Amino acid sequence: MDLEGIIKNELDESQDLLDIEKLDLVKPNLSRRTHDAIGQWMFIHMPTSLTVGADFPLGNHSVVLNASRYWGSMAVEGEYGLEKGVIQRYKFGKKPSWGLKVGVDIARKERHLGTGSWNIPLRLITLDIDGVLFEIFQGWTSYKDPHYRFSSSLQWGKPVVIGLDSTFEQDLESLLGGMIPTSVSIGRSYTLFDRLDVGVHVIGVPDLMMRFSFGLDVN
Repeated sequence: MDLEGIIKNELDESQDLLDIEKLDLVKPNLSRRTHDAIGQWMFIHMPTSLTVGADFPLGNHSVVLNASRYWGSMAVEGEYGLEKGVIQRYKFGKKPSWGLKVGVDIARKERHLGTGSWNIPLRLITLDIDGVLFEIFQGWTSYKDPHYRFSSSLQWGKPVVIGLDSTFEQDLESLLGGMIPTSVSIGRSYTLFDRLDVGVHVIGVPDLMMRFSFGLDVN
């Protein structure tokens, strides 16, 4: 490679930047193999769980409590990196032991429909724009039985960190160990035309945002 060469071929003094005749085809570059290596397999481990739940009515509203017991791990296992020519095995994730989920269902009955002061923040939090429109035209849509649902869950357990760099291992252990939040969810539902049940998942972690579902009552 001639770093002082020029590529203006119309000039007599131009030179080739690369001398093809001096290129060794057996060793076209001087790079060397790195220690990075990715294995040919990867496993995703999911735990087995048993969940017990109970509903507690509070007038028109209700509170839901679920407790879960886990067996196994929630982890990723595979191969990466070479050590003395041998590919190394890694595994990281969490071995959960217990989980707890709490949910609240707030119902608005016929006598509570309208724009009462307590309804406004509830509808803002749940982005209930479609519900407001359907309620305005209630004579045509038969809008009724709106529910607003909030839930969150926690999980306890030990981290699983095998075969990773020591610094990375410490970070994962502090991140995945002990009690961590696993989900937050906001949703709502209502009925239209006496038969069409509409469910709206407003937002959730790790779930999606603004997902609609429809159910038709054929009875």
